[in-house]
Amino acid sequence: MKYFTVFTPRDSTGREAAAAERQLAAHGWEMHVPLSSPEHDLQLLGVRRCIYAEGAVPHVMYTLRGRPLSLYSLDSGARQAAAMDSFGQQCRIWQRDGRTFVLVASADAGSLDAVASYVEQEAR
Repeated sequence: MKYFTVFTPRDSTGREAAAAERQLAAHGWEMHVPLSSPEHDLQLLGVRRCIYAEGAVPHVMYTLRGRPLSLYSLDSGARQAAAMDSFGQQCRIWQRDGRTFVLVASADAGSLDAVASYVEQEAR
């Protein structure tokens, strides 16, 4: 959540997914970034490099119904698909093409079901 309070890309609200993909590619990550979705009240803010226990990972930043939502892509290790809530956060995890995706939002962002389905279909 620190990225949304301290490091939010202030000039990138409404950033195009293609620009976000180019920024990730500049760091060596090939990833299809899901577009903003008015239907789901999902707004793409931008992308960042995020430090993770096993190194850096791409962090795609959105707002969902005005609340922070993060999408991470992990290349290492297999993880089971899951939906969980912990410490006031809700999380969806899935795998696609050898990559693990993690979608995280605060519990007060409302249900993740519809937006998680959309992002899961689009992220690759």
